[in-house]
Amino acid sequence: METEPSADTVRSAAEAVMEEAAPEQGADVSALASRPYTIVWDDFSRTMPLHQICTSYYFMSCRDCYFYNNNAYYLSRCPSPTDTNPFGCSFCDSYATTDRVLLPDGDLIDVFIEHNATSVAGIEFRLESAPNVRWWKQVALTGVADFWTVWNQNGQSWCNWPEPQTAGCNTNSQWAETTLNPGSKFIFSKVQPFGNRTDSYVLYNLAERLTGGDRVTFRWVEDVWEPN
Repeated sequence: METEPSADTVRSAAEAVMEEAAPEQGADVSALASRPYTIVWDDFSRTMPLHQICTSYYFMSCRDCYFYNNNAYYLSRCPSPTDTNPFGCSFCDSYATTDRVLLPDGDLIDVFIEHNATSVAGIEFRLESAPNVRWWKQVALTGVADFWTVWNQNGQSWCNWPEPQTAGCNTNSQWAETTLNPGSKFIFSKVQPFGNRTDSYVLYNLAERLTGGDRVTFRWVEDVWEPN
């Protein structure tokens, strides 16, 4: 699990698309059925609070705290709202630190949308990976039309595999009318630790964020399975 699966041990993208997904003998069917996970646009940027950090402390009497900072008063050890001890109640200016929420298969993916980046009749989609993300990753746009893909691995990218002229390409495109059709979807795939290429996430409702002329960039910034 500390080295990238070799190309020989990984099924091709075409095979992964064309094969019927059938559980192997003795496999955990419920686990297999959980992928790909259905996600929504907000899942890419979801955060959770970590710690409350105080930038500076303030002190006042319990009496003043009761009248001017009622929340701090009830969190204090003030004996009564009439107590005049000048240091009886303390409170602080604070802010909460946050952290990104991992997607269900242990990934972080950033999303950037550029408007008016291409012809209004089309929508482009791009895949990038952070320097520490080197195992095979793919984004496919599919649903009501052809299967358009972009994938990268070890710093190299490819679109419209296996056409040799598309080596080094990290962007693909589709007609806006097709992309925004309710039946269209983005599928995010990656290599699992034992070498199989697996569809991990599916994103529907593309018209919620995209419109003709947009370029949407997905940047895979973390995969919990990859050694960093």
